[in-house]
Amino acid sequence: MDGDQEEIAAVRELLSSKPRPVGWAERRERLDEVGAIWPVAEDVSLSVVDIGGIPGEWSIVPESGPSGVLMYFHGGGYCSGSILSHRRLVTEAGRAAKVRTLALAYRLSPGRPFPAALDDALSAWRFLRQQGIAGPRITIGGDSAGAGSRWL
Repeated sequence: MDGDQEEIAAVRELLSSKPRPVGWAERRERLDEVGAIWPVAEDVSLSVVDIGGIPGEWSIVPESGPSGVLMYFHGGGYCSGSILSHRRLVTEAGRAAKVRTLALAYRLSPGRPFPAALDDALSAWRFLRQQGIAGPRITIGGDSAGAGSRWL
């Protein structure tokens, strides 16, 4: 079994080992468990950042250039997903693009309905601009619901 097949088998084992989560807290916890199966590569540097009260995380790999940023918004239907559940995806996207990444723990529904997540995305954009990063050097990315943030 190659590495990819081993990872898929580990996820299947985790998902079948417990009953399907019912509440939002349980669903979010399950996604974080699944995400934790894929730790970040050893050469990734992670650091926590406060974006005006919104938790965020920088990730930098040796190939990261200093002038560009991938601002990444995790998927999860605006009601689940997290920096942890998507950490490996985000860090490897930054590696592929040769830029540092900024992941955002935007507010989730149903407790924080629309436009909370969009407001948080806009706050992150403004944060990067205040850091002196030129607009054309900021790439916005995301998966699933997180891709909706591209409409900033």
